[in-house]
Amino acid sequence: MSVGDSEDALEHADMTGTEKRNPRRVRLRRELPAVLCLSLLLAVIIKTFLLQAFYIPSTSMTPAFLVDDRILVSNCRLL
Repeated sequence: MSVGDSEDALEHADMTGTEKRNPRRVRLRRELPAVLCLSLLLAVIIKTFLLQAFYIPSTSMTPAFLVDDRILVSNCRLL
């Protein structure tokens, strides 16, 4: 038994019964909140500073836009 094997055995011995059965599920439970928070933060940053989507529901913008058009507006400020 090498040093690496003994470390793996110690890590495996520290796991609870649930972790021994399904380590992928345990990893998912640890990583999922971080991924969700990061994606929410990125969505807010993109919508605030880069692009914002708008929907044209009525004829108030005719002839430039038609009813049911969807447009993306750049929020980047040029100096």
